[in-house]
Amino acid sequence: MVSIEGIFTKNIQDVAFQNVNILPPTRRSEKPDSRNIYSPTSPSPTPIVNSYGTAYLLTNNHDKKGDSYSISFIIQKQANNFSFNSSYTFGRSSILFEITGTQTPIRSQWRNMESVNGRNFTSLSTSDNDLQHRITTWVSKKFNYAKNKTATTISLFYNGQSGIPYSYVYQKSMINDNGKTGENFDLIYIPTASELASMNFAPIITNNQVEYSAQQQKDFLNSFIESDNYLQKHRGEFAKRN
Repeated sequence: MVSIEGIFTKNIQDVAFQNVNILPPTRRSEKPDSRNIYSPTSPSPTPIVNSYGTAYLLTNNHDKKGDSYSISFIIQKQANNFSFNSSYTFGRSSILFEITGTQTPIRSQWRNMESVNGRNFTSLSTSDNDLQHRITTWVSKKFNYAKNKTATTISLFYNGQSGIPYSYVYQKSMINDNGKTGENFDLIYIPTASELASMNFAPIITNNQVEYSAQQQKDFLNSFIESDNYLQKHRGEFAKRN
């Protein structure tokens, strides 16, 4: 038997988070990596009301809503103690903010979102739960013996699917919307070869010796970009989340 199954889900009440106790960004970073930069105060950006820390607003998203869809092709057969099932599924999903659990603090829901211009300026992105491709196959055979008083069933199962979504981010915060210089949630800008050549790199010095020169670092970064299919195709753009 062959069957096809399709599923589509649309978020009617999409959740949005915002820190409402920080002043607007104070400037934009230099081109080509031009993005919002908040006041570099510590431990957090300049608040609107100094007597409070962060104040998170949980509301509904009134812009484009997240959704998901999947389509599956299934083949199955069962006869004479033999069973077989094989399916292929392709699915995509997008979200504004990931909802990771009812017990997770709102601060974490807001803080853990990768962004270009800060968590108060998030947009729809590929969800952490994005499926893409998945193939599953199982086959089972039952063997009867001892005049059908005893039986043994042998089954084999295979599952193959796309890997877990991931994002390219800077190791230390540039946007500073959470005031933590060690945060890892700012999506990188992928420079073109000419942009990379014009950028200023500082040599890495260890024990008063130059370990990696500026040009070596540029060469390493360019080689890494060219070795990655996604990065190579999107030079001159901000990396997308997931």
